[in-house]
Amino acid sequence: MAAPRRVSWAPMTPTTRASSRQMTSTTSAATAQNQTSSSTASSISQRTSVSRRQMTSATSKAKKPTTSPPRDSDDCTICMEATVNAVIINCGHMGMCYECAVKIKVSGKGCPICREPMKDVIKTFKR
Repeated sequence: MAAPRRVSWAPMTPTTRASSRQMTSTTSAATAQNQTSSSTASSISQRTSVSRRQMTSATSKAKKPTTSPPRDSDDCTICMEATVNAVIINCGHMGMCYECAVKIKVSGKGCPICREPMKDVIKTFKR
């Protein structure tokens, strides 16, 4: 049977001591960085899952959007009372009663839909 090998011991020199310290600090830094990035990733993951839960919850709890009551398309968009019966000469837009259209033309304002100057207003009739 062979005799066990003896390992000789040598005192650490300043160079080997510094090298050993540097290797230890590099290993410690790498371990700390891994732990930090791991905890950061965990934190981000937790926040993301919370945000997703909140969004899902908010979406499911969302109420049906409130809308104004359905409007009859024949109502004047200015006074909301009379029936649309005017056409603006220049742009051809409709959407208001003759009385409102004349008031807007006299005031010098343009078409309420496109803001183009109003040359004249024509009263229209339905059959």
